[in-house]
Amino acid sequence: MRHSKIKYALYSAIFVPFFFSGSAYGLTVYYLYKLSNFSGGIPFSFGAEPIVDQNTGDVYIIDQAHGGVSIFNKHGMETYQFGHASDLGDITGLDVDKDGNIWTLSYYWGTTNYYIGFCDFRGKLKRKINVTGLPSSGFAVFQPNELFIRGGHIYLVDMGHLLVAQVNRKGACLKAWNISHIMGWDKLSVRTQMSAFGFTIDQKGNMFFTIPTSFRAFKMTPEGKVTGFGQGGDGPGKFGVAAGVAVDTRGYIYIADKLRCVVLIFNKDLRFVREFGYRGYGLGGLIVPTAVAMDRTGTLYVAQGGNRGVDVFRMGYD
Repeated sequence: MRHSKIKYALYSAIFVPFFFSGSAYGLTVYYLYKLSNFSGGIPFSFGAEPIVDQNTGDVYIIDQAHGGVSIFNKHGMETYQFGHASDLGDITGLDVDKDGNIWTLSYYWGTTNYYIGFCDFRGKLKRKINVTGLPSSGFAVFQPNELFIRGGHIYLVDMGHLLVAQVNRKGACLKAWNISHIMGWDKLSVRTQMSAFGFTIDQKGNMFFTIPTSFRAFKMTPEGKVTGFGQGGDGPGKFGVAAGVAVDTRGYIYIADKLRCVVLIFNKDLRFVREFGYRGYGLGGLIVPTAVAMDRTGTLYVAQGGNRGVDVFRMGYD
């Protein structure tokens, strides 16, 4: 392995009896296990996206390769599935509110028509909600593929066109952001290449996203102030192909790099502090990590390609 300060020892988790750790800048990373069922680790591949219920610690995996959603408890064991060939259509985004209700971003099968699905805790559809009141300028092409619930509002994100809409629970648009316009990219002839591979929103409404073609990540405040960070390269702290992004309660930002097969960590000041992982199949290795999600206790979920499934890591804040 390429990393120093890597240790192997017995670990008390019921799935994998070893842990991986590496420490830097007071932040230690421990490898725990893979999301599993009773047959072992589940070989999710490209298109799998983890979402964490911050109240219960349950993990939801949208498996876009095979359709449907799998639910795992906070110990990493699959407990339930829903949405396969159901009236929820093609689910591309999902989040859970404080009452345990599931909200989905769904497309009618075989169409470009989307709706918000309001479901009970088992994923049973209770009603469909159409989005209304979107801005006339720039949003004619709006095709969202991510959904977040923050501060009681629903955020819909079109990563391909860099458009974000905040709507209420009846689907009425409250606020909208045209990131391409804010960045000035709508004036570029290559603007269609400026799409996000990763996107998340923190509890304060700050948006974090990665643009692989710029070899940078970005933070945008609710007021529309944008700050870029990171740079391209093949060494530690550099982006090859930046992908999924997550933010923890301490302000650390976690960004998966598909090309370098690592997860880079930046602090709340947008400064690089460390990275972990390596291209390989050994303990702590990553194969094309695409999406990441973080719970409020410091547990990080990393979805990968190559049928590697979802690996689970614990952050130790020294």
